[in-house]
Amino acid sequence: MDKAEVAKREKKDMKKIEEFMAYELNKAPTSTLYIQHKGVWDMDGLLKTVAEFFTQNKYRFYEKLQRHRHPGPFGVERDYLFSAYRNVEEHQRWNMHVRLETFDEHDIEVTLPDGAKKMMAAGRLWIQMNAWVDVDYDKRWEKSWIALNLRKFMARYVIRKRIELPWWDKMYYSTLVKLHGIIIEKLKFESRIDEHRHMAGVH
Repeated sequence: MDKAEVAKREKKDMKKIEEFMAYELNKAPTSTLYIQHKGVWDMDGLLKTVAEFFTQNKYRFYEKLQRHRHPGPFGVERDYLFSAYRNVEEHQRWNMHVRLETFDEHDIEVTLPDGAKKMMAAGRLWIQMNAWVDVDYDKRWEKSWIALNLRKFMARYVIRKRIELPWWDKMYYSTLVKLHGIIIEKLKFESRIDEHRHMAGVH
């Protein structure tokens, strides 16, 4: 078999692998959850809350992106992207992405319930959260085309119900929805904190 024939066969195999990797049960994704907030919030406290949630739930947690965009006329724009995963058992890994974007953000002094003063962020906050179950996360079944077909058979006929129901369901409600609710409650509490009106003419 000449080199051209070998290259042609390898290209054909790679196309098959790419088609298989797009198969819907290789990753069982959730819908994206959103949070929109306008007002006051403690950015450092919010980031700490997210990190502590993942640590307490035994996730490996990474900050993949932290971007400070050029400030606009009403404040700065920031972009944070966090990634977390947890190996649950041999055939499933729970993955999560949390993205926080701020618009027109500026620092402001607020009065806490105990009377203390604290600098917090004010502006608009946009949070996106999504998760997915990763099947065969250590790529154990990707060494050959035969192995990939065996994995496809496993995902489609042997563990399909486990992927679609207990794995996905547990990950969605015990992690994604839970963190979504924690963030909403934190932002609601911080929105009730009174802004310190320290500038002349502001009422």
